[in-house]
Amino acid sequence: MKNNKNIILKYLPFFLAVFLLFQSCSGSEISDETVQQTEVPETTAAETLPTDTVLVQNGQAVYSIVRSERASDKVSRASVTLRNALESATGVKISISDDWFMGIVRGDYYDTPEYEILIGSTNRIQSSSALSSLDTDRYVIQKDGNKIVIAGDSDYSTVDAVNAFIETYLSGKTELSSLPYEILLEGERSTPLPKISDTVDAHIYLDELISDSTEELAAGIIYHKIKYVNSSGGPVMVYMAEIKKGAGILYCGTPDDGQIFMNKRATVTEEMKSAAANGKKVLLGVNADFFAIDSDYVPRGLAVKEGVLLRENTSRPFFAVLNDGSFKILESSQYNNYASKIVTAVGGSNILLNNGKTQSLDLTSDFGETRHPRTAVGYNRKDGTAYIMVVDGRQTAVSNGATLADLAWIFLTYGATDALNLDGGGSSTFVVRDTVRNTYSVKNSPSDGSQRKIADSLLVLLPE
Repeated sequence: MKNNKNIILKYLPFFLAVFLLFQSCSGSEISDETVQQTEVPETTAAETLPTDTVLVQNGQAVYSIVRSERASDKVSRASVTLRNALESATGVKISISDDWFMGIVRGDYYDTPEYEILIGSTNRIQSSSALSSLDTDRYVIQKDGNKIVIAGDSDYSTVDAVNAFIETYLSGKTELSSLPYEILLEGERSTPLPKISDTVDAHIYLDELISDSTEELAAGIIYHKIKYVNSSGGPVMVYMAEIKKGAGILYCGTPDDGQIFMNKRATVTEEMKSAAANGKKVLLGVNADFFAIDSDYVPRGLAVKEGVLLRENTSRPFFAVLNDGSFKILESSQYNNYASKIVTAVGGSNILLNNGKTQSLDLTSDFGETRHPRTAVGYNRKDGTAYIMVVDGRQTAVSNGATLADLAWIFLTYGATDALNLDGGGSSTFVVRDTVRNTYSVKNSPSDGSQRKIADSLLVLLPE
């Protein structure tokens, strides 16, 4: 018994070694099987990578729309348009908010964990990244992590980007729950901002469009209240009526709605009221021609009212409405060619645009280069739209006026091909009548502090 025990003790190390070797071999086989089994989930994961950008989950919107808290009216309206299109396509409510939430600071910009559709220039780092590579008059739509960026180099380009997103991804869709996983679309602004010439551009001091709020005063007649910032950082306020062809009648307003100028004068509102009292359906009005303010108040240029010549042709250019309803801006030397056709005419000083080309902008004179309050009239030759404009000035905190080059640039921006400068300064006045309440509202801020009494005005009447 003792000998058997000794034998076991003698060979025990050998048996232990064999046992450990066997376990080691068995373990490697198990390890190989484990490796083989873990390869299957990796293949499955590759096959199930995201293929969609999910918009709706569990009946709720995944993304919200974010715009800058300083967004212009144009961008704000585009954001609402996008929200409406998304809600129509998905059937769920989409929220809009400003970018006031700061999130995580990354340099001068911020990042947030939320899924957001960023419109225009926001304080999010994804907006900054997208805009940093854009050329002039370009826009981009791209997915960047948990953000979808829709932005252009200007408000106009951003609006075009929103429209392109709607047309590409949302138009005609219902019960839409997702978009393609990869989102990338670039384009060029449909109507680039006008660039006139190096010489003229040097005299354009309007630096950035801040807002353009609009109101339809009547069918086909749009009132614009426009705010720019000039190159000095000061505000410039513009008030404009856009009158589609056939929507309004341009009419020469006069004191007492009469035919005599000599020693007669009235404010724009008074001339509108006189015309209304004579049965005219007056909607709005601005001051018109320069006049002899220190003597008899007679206009310096041509004046025609309902086909009647009130002030003879002089050496000055004029705006005319012909008997076929078309518009002309003419030099005085052209008067005889059109005299028998003119229904309405008011005189001015400088022809700003002629068929889309700049004309007499007086770039080197005080009159043309000083940023005065201005009044002007223009039209588009192709579609017959008329434009009547007033720019406030001489009020540093309110509005800082415009050069003649500024005026030409604004007209081009809004689609005019031809334009004429009218009397400005303290005469510049823009009045709108509420035809229901029969009240009159001065929309601009006349630099004299109140309406100046003038000679003639340019009124817009509603068709009978």
